[in-house]
Amino acid sequence: MVTGDSGRFRQVLLNLTGNAVKFTEDSGVSVCLFAEPARAGKAKFRIEVEDSGIRVPPDQQTYLLGEFTQVDPSYTRKYGGTGLGLAISKKLTELMGGEIGLVSRAGEGSTFQFTVVLDLPANAVAPHN
Repeated sequence: MVTGDSGRFRQVLLNLTGNAVKFTEDSGVSVCLFAEPARAGKAKFRIEVEDSGIRVPPDQQTYLLGEFTQVDPSYTRKYGGTGLGLAISKKLTELMGGEIGLVSRAGEGSTFQFTVVLDLPANAVAPHN
């Protein structure tokens, strides 16, 4: 049992999985949750959303997680969307004490990951991987 902001968590997860589905034309999307070692009444979780869609070039990865940006504006015409989802996800993740990032590989798609820090009840057993 952990306590945190379910609305923020849900929004980040929906934004990342929605993008993964939108940009994946074949193959699939996977979502994995990993518990990291807990300390001082806090639990840290890492969530990974992996797709087999379009690749984000290395020089654009940091830019993509900036304020309201898209790697290529032509994606708006093809896939829809405004480019706000990742900027919003970054801010929400930071408000939950976490971070967001991505790894993208040529011909393999992208993996977006975010972490959140949640409160543990006083008598809880810490989650472990």
